[in-house]
Amino acid sequence: MKLEHQGRIRSVASLVTQMGYATFLFLVIGLLAVIVHVAIEFCRGHHLAPSWMIEGTEVLAVVMWILDIVCFGLFMFTEVIDFWKSMVGRAR
Repeated sequence: MKLEHQGRIRSVASLVTQMGYATFLFLVIGLLAVIVHVAIEFCRGHHLAPSWMIEGTEVLAVVMWILDIVCFGLFMFTEVIDFWKSMVGRAR
């Protein structure tokens, strides 16, 4: 019985750790996208780059945000599925 609880505690600890890493990476990539967006607005306001370059960089920032959200969601989904598989496997 004690070993069974230790296995569940390890599974929960692993899930929490993975969620923490995913959240940290989500925030770092999101922050980089915000920095790119601020740089775009600065360049646009001071006319430091041609319009095609600014528009291309805007597309890059939007793609970064979209990929960040999609990858974060997929990673969380797979981690939760793996967690539940391990919990159901231990219950049998």
